[in-house]
Amino acid sequence: MQRVVGIILAGGLSSRMGTSKALLKIPETTRTLLDNTMHVLQEVSMRFPLDRIYISGTVPGYSTIPDRIPRMGPIGGIDGILFQNEWSFDLALVVPVDMPMLTSSVLECLFENMTGHRLNAVYYRGHELPMMMRLGPQVRKLFDELICRNSRDRSVRNLLGSLRCRVLIPSEAQSIPLQGVNTPADWYGLLPHKRIAVRGGGIECL
Repeated sequence: MQRVVGIILAGGLSSRMGTSKALLKIPETTRTLLDNTMHVLQEVSMRFPLDRIYISGTVPGYSTIPDRIPRMGPIGGIDGILFQNEWSFDLALVVPVDMPMLTSSVLECLFENMTGHRLNAVYYRGHELPMMMRLGPQVRKLFDELICRNSRDRSVRNLLGSLRCRVLIPSEAQSIPLQGVNTPADWYGLLPHKRIAVRGGGIECL
């Protein structure tokens, strides 16, 4: 039985947003973006069991795992969790915290396209995250190499470029859940005066 870890990337400085993206409140709910992302992963785990779900970064009020080496970006966040667990998992589902419309079905599609195929990773075209990644010696070596590179080369894009990947073309229905928010304009533009419904698999605009 393969061991699968869910990783929520909630670190970063959120400098363009001006406040922690993880703690942004979903309109008309009591959930933060981090709460919502955790809920979506729990929904995924009902169909594709996740052995553990970890939060990368430092978020007040939440149990998190800080980066092993500070300011390494998403690569550092993923590395910190895998390193602390001695790379004991077989697969990792890596999800950013800044996708307020993310649904479980979008993530389940990554599982469906990884299972039974000897791929290193699966992700959506135009979106390096979320992604599903097969762990092993090759990937661990790549992380060690990326950690030593300068910040411009230390990216998820460069990681995926070194792996055998399946790139999924998102459908129209999948494109909205994959939209991320980095600035106040993104946040209010994605959710402009709309009613928000909390569904089983995430947040929906009505």
